Amino acid sequence: MCPRSTSGSVFYSTLTTDPLEFKLFREGRACNVLVHVGHDLAEGWNWFVSVGLDTMAGGDLEYYFVLLRVDAETGEVTPYRSGREVRAAIPPGERKAIRATILQATQFLLGHARPPRVYRVTYDVDPPDRALEKHHAISQVFEECGYAVATADAVYGQRFWWMELRTPSPLTT
Repeated sequence: MCPRSTSGSVFYSTLTTDPLEFKLFREGRACNVLVHVGHDLAEGWNWFVSVGLDTMAGGDLEYYFVLLRVDAETGEVTPYRSGREVRAAIPPGERKAIRATILQATQFLLGHARPPRVYRVTYDVDPPDRALEKHHAISQVFEECGYAVATADAVYGQRFWWMELRTPSPLTT
């Protein structure tokens, strides 16, 4: 484990020493994958990547990813949805490993859930091109898992994607 100091706390990554353990949770159509990515012994925090599908109004599923900081003593959960928030909490080298974990967890999620359609939207308004790189990588994971990905024009500064599971043509079966 490599300690990294950020704002007085020390983030210890568990991504380089422990094999990744994906924990899958389901409730109805909603599905979540949780991966432990680090801890801060001084502050008593555990860090997790959470990737999932949640039911939207109308019944479609929305894909999301979030970094969670969990206080080991109180159980209080602090979500980090924005890259701007993560940047302030996690050192640069560790952020790359967390991004790779998000992609792996997404692949694991899609392999188990296989939803027919999925919607996705950026959390931040007007994200810079660098922030959109992770969304392009997520789209690539969806494509590799058999989904057609459509990107919509930005609305009020947020970007949108629709992913639909490709089905074999009756002519090819």
